[in-house]
Amino acid sequence: MPAAGALVLQAVGLASLREAERAAASIQAVQPDLEHIVIGDAETLRRATATFQRKIDVEEGLDATIRAALRRAARVSTGCRRRSGCADELVRALRVARIAHLRRLLTEYDYVVSMDADSLACQKPDFALKGAWDVALRPVPVAVRKGPARDLPPYPPEFSGALLILRNTTATQNLLETWAALYASYNDGKHPTSDQPLLRVALRAAGARVRYLPVRYGCAVWSAS
Repeated sequence: MPAAGALVLQAVGLASLREAERAAASIQAVQPDLEHIVIGDAETLRRATATFQRKIDVEEGLDATIRAALRRAARVSTGCRRRSGCADELVRALRVARIAHLRRLLTEYDYVVSMDADSLACQKPDFALKGAWDVALRPVPVAVRKGPARDLPPYPPEFSGALLILRNTTATQNLLETWAALYASYNDGKHPTSDQPLLRVALRAAGARVRYLPVRYGCAVWSAS
């Protein structure tokens, strides 16, 4: 039987680990019953504190090309992100890894909370809220209409990928599988790292039921400062 819930944070490189520890502490303060999981490179995991009950090698189960890119990403001292000028192929590798590990971990829990390392829990979230939903997501103001998302109707809107609350349901598993396949096969030359429009496509294809989250359920530290 799956365990109740887990917080999953990805930390590749020491800078990302320090952010992940801060994010985990913010969740611990408002939702103390979640198991804390960190996914990172071997060197980073050796430095992880007892904040995390479970540590997973980010390279596990991934192909050689992705593993090589992840090793390069781990050497970016400031943390590998698109906004900090990290190479597109490295950012893509990090996002491929994140979705792949979420697919595996979701089978072990009733629900999984995936949060960007540079975010904080701003208010106590009711992750276990009952009702007919598969995923809980926070909408963003503007949808990017490109690639497979170009012809989608305006509703449902685009959602932030920074905070995902995923219930262990067939629809959610299908959503992650579809999202992974779309991201692996589609590479927009102008926005090659973008994954949120493809999440929107995957939601529609999988028929996943969405619960809307307000902004207070997760704050991006970098955008709020």
